Amino acid sequence: MGAGLAGVTAARDLAARGRSVIVLEARDRLGGRTWTDTFEGKEVEKGGHWLFWHHAHIWSEMNRYGVSLAEALEADISLLPTGGKVMKASSEETALRIDQAFRKLMGNVSDALDRPYEPFCNDSWAEMDSWTIEDRYEQVGMTKDERDLLAGLLTSNYGPYLNKSFLYMSRWWRLSGSTYEAFLENACAGYRFGEGGTLRLLSAMVSGSNLDVRFNSVVTEIDDDGNRVNISTRSGDTLSASAVVVATPPNLWRTIEFASPLTEGKRIVSEQGLAQAENCYKVWIDVKNLPNVSVMNVEGHPLPYLFTMDRFEDDTSRLMCFGAAQGFDAEDPEELTARVHELFPDAEVVAAGGKNWAKDEFALGWTGYQAGVMTRYLKELQAPQGRLAFACSEIANGAFAGLDGAVEAGVSAAREIADRIPATAWSRSR
Repeated sequence: MGAGLAGVTAARDLAARGRSVIVLEARDRLGGRTWTDTFEGKEVEKGGHWLFWHHAHIWSEMNRYGVSLAEALEADISLLPTGGKVMKASSEETALRIDQAFRKLMGNVSDALDRPYEPFCNDSWAEMDSWTIEDRYEQVGMTKDERDLLAGLLTSNYGPYLNKSFLYMSRWWRLSGSTYEAFLENACAGYRFGEGGTLRLLSAMVSGSNLDVRFNSVVTEIDDDGNRVNISTRSGDTLSASAVVVATPPNLWRTIEFASPLTEGKRIVSEQGLAQAENCYKVWIDVKNLPNVSVMNVEGHPLPYLFTMDRFEDDTSRLMCFGAAQGFDAEDPEELTARVHELFPDAEVVAAGGKNWAKDEFALGWTGYQAGVMTRYLKELQAPQGRLAFACSEIANGAFAGLDGAVEAGVSAAREIADRIPATAWSRSR
């Protein structure tokens, strides 16, 4: 259930184990919260698409299917918060100042999270999960300038981040080798998918396993009677299966009627939502008369970290940014144009667009754990229930809420189902 990276990975692995698999996808496309599309006749990724060299799962899939990589562009102009405003800074000054702020914030986190792929392997995990990022700011005495220096990256990665778990952020820091440069590359300035984007990988996985993907299939009810799982869709279709992998974000579980109720932790997390916000968006802005730029904005700015993503042969470049400013219309071209002109008055904005994922029916936002949630519920969210297994990036052990975490979760869910339900118990769904 779900044709994003987690669902397609699980389906591919189950098919490889000899199971007969159907993939039900609510949208009319592959990808889920990744989305390779076009804008002004040029390819654009409207969702997640960054990867880093420590992302072993997604890296393996890229290699398996021969999917190309592209590297981030070097900035010709860098703007950095200074005294409540953004001002020009050299790349060396940018790296030094942000690295110093990060190291002050993180302290000895690397020692506590010596095994970042093993959640709660020591008591430090639970302690850090009890703190919000705002709590940590107060503990170490972060100044206004230091907060501004980190705001761009943190908002781009975690949305409204101050109430998020400090552990949530710390794991990404540790997985990045505990350096600012690697954290930046890990987040949104390292490697990304090359030509064909995330869709190229997903299409290769589907075609390589001859998967039966049924689009526009919105699941409304799941009934696990102990012997079979019966699934109903919005269009009135019904299917019966030996098992189901629920490969959707936890925020969506509350939109499905489970005849055998989910466990208490799963219900609580889904009903409360993981880091819900009014706005959680990605924007892309095509411009001329502008060199490659990198802009770290002050805390609260609607374009927190704006940078040049692509440069095309017609001398147009494409700016990209993730953001979460409340009340900001990220899908309004005029609003986006005005914000670019505040920073670069001479730039010619050719076209601008955006996607508010918080208002997407089948995403309901990006994800970020609030303080204490991982300690209380992560293991329960990961656990299968009856003939149901769960797969999404939010419940991965490693790079959760990222592409690598989605693949990891899909692999784990397929293994759980295949190990618990013998192949002889499987028959093709009807």
